[in-house]
Amino acid sequence: MIGALLVGSTELALMFNRTQDLEGAAREGARYASDDDNRTKAEIATRAMSSLENAAGVTVTVDPDVDKPCDGHSGDPVSVNVSVPEDLDLLFITTVSVNLGGTASFICSNNQAPAPTPTP
Repeated sequence: MIGALLVGSTELALMFNRTQDLEGAAREGARYASDDDNRTKAEIATRAMSSLENAAGVTVTVDPDVDKPCDGHSGDPVSVNVSVPEDLDLLFITTVSVNLGGTASFICSNNQAPAPTPTP
């Protein structure tokens, strides 16, 4: 009985850790999108996924669902959702499929850092 509780607790801790990773990836994608009007959905998704240690099976969605979500939308929010289906083993009795994910929103601001000034 103690072993089963340990396994269950470990499984839940791993799921919590994975959810935290997905939320971090969503924040990174939304922050990246908000910094530059010219960033495309593909670039945003790539940035979000690159912040994950394991991106297998991960789905990234960007809202608004246009090629360049912040182009001409300064002051409007851009949201990124990162999700992945995971299997939760319930004490060796059954397996339940759950969808883990994270969402983040930032305001489109085009706050690109200025290009460095060359020093003579």
